[in-house]
Amino acid sequence: MNNNPLISVVIPTFNHAHLIKKCIKSVINQTYQNFEILIINNFSQDNTIEVIDSFKDERIKIYNYKNDGIIAKARNLGIRESNGEYIAFLDSDDSWYESKLINILEEFRFSNADVICHNMNVISFENPPYIMYSGPQKNATFDNLLFQGNALILSATVLHKNVINKVGFFSEEKKFITAEDYEFWLRIAKENLQFSFINKTLGEYLIHQNNATKSFKKNYEATKSVIMEHYKDIHFLNKLKLRNRLALLSYTSGRNCERTNRKKAILFFVKSIKKNPLIIKTYIALFFCICNNKYLNNVYFLILKYSRNFYFNFTKVNIIKQIKQRKLK
Repeated sequence: MNNNPLISVVIPTFNHAHLIKKCIKSVINQTYQNFEILIINNFSQDNTIEVIDSFKDERIKIYNYKNDGIIAKARNLGIRESNGEYIAFLDSDDSWYESKLINILEEFRFSNADVICHNMNVISFENPPYIMYSGPQKNATFDNLLFQGNALILSATVLHKNVINKVGFFSEEKKFITAEDYEFWLRIAKENLQFSFINKTLGEYLIHQNNATKSFKKNYEATKSVIMEHYKDIHFLNKLKLRNRLALLSYTSGRNCERTNRKKAILFFVKSIKKNPLIIKTYIALFFCICNNKYLNNVYFLILKYSRNFYFNFTKVNIIKQIKQRKLK
């Protein structure tokens, strides 16, 4: 590995003049400075270009490109125009903390990873922040990604450019819009390429009125299309796993919108129970959602937060013990 590799940061944008300044600044302020920023502008009608030009940084390149509502086209253009050994994805409403790139490079140096992802702080104008976790490592296989769900966050992901040579670009099919990254990870996993996860929070994921993940129904349908595209096995046990996966999809969709649209969340939770009535956490989520009590909801989210933290800490302790045992041998 080159000791000072160029990292290409691909940022698609449309009418985000009020957000993209923080996004670009978060890249420019990185402790690791050998990068290029490729901004794919979908002919924004606000002053996005003026905001970008205000940085006066030669590492920033702007491409005006009509993506026809398919953001994968913009990302693919950024990849094609990139010169870096590594490609980092960042949406123009998200941002990174200054140590993000140096942490990523350290992980590339000391692992055999082809793709690396980390955690993100979720910021909302309506609710307190919380951590969105990537991983865990065991979920980064094709079967687990397909049947357990997406384990990666796009704005937290960096990959070696050779990955593109092996699996191709993001799918530009309309049926995958809002879930094209999930479809991309599945193709990477199918090639048995190596994922790695850093249990650090190295950026911010912004939830606001206009971002795509607010269109929960659209994301649900797109994710379902991805699952059905990659589900080929008609074995009886895998049919049960598929039913369980669709139940988990409904549960996750409910979780994604429970803070902003309680009625939609309840419908998703009910749909999940219909698909698989044995998933206990769906009943718990449905109970707290129906109660709509702020104190109970805070308790619920704290339980989810610390149970996940316990999992990572427990796993970390076990890994350390195993390393010590091997050294003793």
